Amino acid sequence: MENKYSTLDVFKFHIKVFKEDKELYVIWYFILHMIVSGSLPLLFVIFPKYVIDSISIGDVNQTIMYILIFGASLLVFSVLQLKLYFKASGRFIASRVRRGRTYNNKFRNAEFKHLEDANFHQKRDEGFETMSHAFYGFQGTLRIVFTQMPEIFSIIGFILILGLFNPIIVLIAFGCAILQFFISLKSKNFAVANHKELAERRRVSNYYYRIAHDNTYGKDIRINDLSKPLTNRYKQKAGLVNALLKEINIFEYRFSLFEIIFLLITNGLTYLIVIKAYFNGSVSIGTISMTIMTILMITVKLQNTFREVSRLKTETNKTKKYMSFFDDDYSFEEETDDDLVFDSMTIEFRNVSFKYPVSDKYVLNNISFKIDAGKKIALVGINGSGKSTIVKLLSGLYKPNEGDILINGISTKDMNLRSYRKNIAVVFQEVNIYAASLLENITGENPTEIDRECALKALKQVGLYEKIMGYELMEDQQMLKVVDENGTDLSGGEAQKLAISRALYKQNTKLIILDEPTSSLDAIAEREMYEHFNELVDGRTAVMISHRLASTKFCDDILFIEAGVIKEHGNHEELMKLSNGLYKEMFITQGKYYQEEKEFSNETK
Repeated sequence: MENKYSTLDVFKFHIKVFKEDKELYVIWYFILHMIVSGSLPLLFVIFPKYVIDSISIGDVNQTIMYILIFGASLLVFSVLQLKLYFKASGRFIASRVRRGRTYNNKFRNAEFKHLEDANFHQKRDEGFETMSHAFYGFQGTLRIVFTQMPEIFSIIGFILILGLFNPIIVLIAFGCAILQFFISLKSKNFAVANHKELAERRRVSNYYYRIAHDNTYGKDIRINDLSKPLTNRYKQKAGLVNALLKEINIFEYRFSLFEIIFLLITNGLTYLIVIKAYFNGSVSIGTISMTIMTILMITVKLQNTFREVSRLKTETNKTKKYMSFFDDDYSFEEETDDDLVFDSMTIEFRNVSFKYPVSDKYVLNNISFKIDAGKKIALVGINGSGKSTIVKLLSGLYKPNEGDILINGISTKDMNLRSYRKNIAVVFQEVNIYAASLLENITGENPTEIDRECALKALKQVGLYEKIMGYELMEDQQMLKVVDENGTDLSGGEAQKLAISRALYKQNTKLIILDEPTSSLDAIAEREMYEHFNELVDGRTAVMISHRLASTKFCDDILFIEAGVIKEHGNHEELMKLSNGLYKEMFITQGKYYQEEKEFSNETK
């Protein structure tokens, strides 16, 4: 939680960042910019005094000399100020971008269980916001400190000038500025208190915005006439965001009115004191000009500085969100150079129970089974029985709450899961096509000629090769129209074949997992695939989920799962011999359905 960090912790974090980036020299930019930029306002106040006094006594040469010195000083200091500002800003941006990369690496390596947790995504969004803008969060904090150090330098100079004239003016200006600071701080506290609620409202609102602009939802939205409901939902959620922003802005506006009051008080009393001193003959006209200019500038700078210091609380609070995202008790998958190598793969679920992190209900209850190396097993059962959960566990996306999953006798809890997953190939129900060439959708970027040959072989195995060769660019044809207007969209069945070809392409895998691999294929394509099933898996251990029980005949064993428990276990012939068997009942029911469908088709012909 961000409350465990102080503002000092945030500043230490920034220094640590510069140290990690080997850019501690940036601190010198802060110091030099403070002196150079902070001196400019002092020049505007001090030099006019001498120019006015020299004019009042009629000394032309002295007047010209002061003007030339003033102009040269302004030129030199202004050039140095701009150079330092842009150099420092460039370092700030580079540092923020590096932190953004670190954030992306952390998010990319987060355990899969976090990706299905809404609380994780809320904290992730808050951390991302910190590194997404030049004027907020991480870089916003640096900007405030960088720009306010010169202001403080100028204020100290103004205090010395006013102190020589009349210390009372300094006390009045400081008193009003401090009051303004606490008032401004109260308004910022309101914004900080509502930051989490604002971030959550924005997250929900952005979800509906993304759906409305994602072409993959286009057909559903048009066919089912969802445009108006989605638009209304977005307007409703965006309205909640705007309502809270309005409330925050109104709250801050009310307190900003005090700035005008304090400005009038400070300037009014200063004019009174200066005019009285002038008529008493104790000061020159140049001193009056310098004093009035000084009080105007110190008043504005004090109020602006205290306002920015109060805003600093908001920006450091956002940086705390980023720090919290990394320091909270999240588990991450560590990268490793040590690759696990399996000659074959025997799998055993031993007393495995599992529930999802956001639920108290167990999806799997004390299940045990074993798959010998090179064997093919089918998982069947009604929707929600736990089949896909077994696939997620076997893929290393989750770890069991109880029991063990053993790979060649070694628990997955003791394995580096990233390395383990290099040895398995998985085809999930959801098929994702990426905006890249068809070849890159299989191999990844920058494929070699060997990669190309292996990918084409996989396309032949799934029956997609002839289709691909019909494209003008063949396997280099771009997919989707999101990036390339000449991109190609595959049908559902073709996309599923492409997903299977990815799994077949993956080199040296000893386990292949197929989660509903033929759900989008037509009956002929499905039959052809299963006729070549042994060739496709090529001696690897195979686990398959299918609702079409005709496909289970090709498997060595079948597990019938219901409510997270294995109810029946055996091959097709064994399960069909069970009286009142659940598998047998489902198989016969499906057979009747397909027979009725076939008879209906013949009648219509």
